[in-house]
Amino acid sequence: NKQNEHDLPSTNVQQDSQELTVFVQSLLEQMQSRFAQMSEAIIGRNILFNAVVLLDEMGTRIDDLEKSIGELMEQSATEGKPAAPKE
Repeated sequence: NKQNEHDLPSTNVQQDSQELTVFVQSLLEQMQSRFAQMSEAIIGRNILFNAVVLLDEMGTRIDDLEKSIGELMEQSATEGKPAAPKE
């Protein structure tokens, strides 16, 4: 009967160890999942931020292009006018 008494605590320790292992594995999996979700969210925000920056840059370039076209049109209009008669 003494042998059974010694086996029982060993079995409990082994079971507790297995339960702790399962708990830690589950916790690590949850942490990994949460980390992956946060990483995806950060990457998504960075992509969105980069898209906004690119759109702003494109808007600025379009504004500059419109200004240049306007200046060219003014230049061509003044070059196409006949010279004023000299007195």
